[in-house]
Amino acid sequence: HEEHYEPKHYAPTRVNDPTNLLLACARCNGGGGKGDYHPNHLHRHRGNKTTHGFHIIDVREDDFGQLMTLDSSGRLQARPGDSRDRVEWNIVFLKLNLAGVPERRRTLLRMRDAGEGLVLKSRNGDEHRAFEVMADIVADHLLFFEVLNLPLSEALRAELVARRDAGRASHHSDR
Repeated sequence: HEEHYEPKHYAPTRVNDPTNLLLACARCNGGGGKGDYHPNHLHRHRGNKTTHGFHIIDVREDDFGQLMTLDSSGRLQARPGDSRDRVEWNIVFLKLNLAGVPERRRTLLRMRDAGEGLVLKSRNGDEHRAFEVMADIVADHLLFFEVLNLPLSEALRAELVARRDAGRASHHSDR
């Protein structure tokens, strides 16, 4: 699903403008997401007394890995620095630590760690099947690792990219 960085209501000519589109899952893009918030339209801030004018973090311009880190529970935390207040506000406003999401991140990190151990081992028997299942799931979430600059070995990254691209190709051929 796509999310409009500047809301459709305020930028109707930019509804299909690629520079105004962001990726968002259906859950995040639905009710309770950022809604029609945008600092250029102060009268539409969620919470009428909001005066900070923070911008939503934009994956095209902001380096999430420099702005945020994951703690051991999978919760996003703002890194120290000039953007800390803005990042903390984004985490709360966009519900980036919504119940269940940190646990999902922690699971993906554990799967990545398991994949690192399996990618270089023999591809026979149970290890091969475990790797196949893990790699398919992690490949579907490769953007998560890329956006947060989370480390992946070259071997695992190559395997995941190949799986992701093969999945896209088969999805397009099914149409």
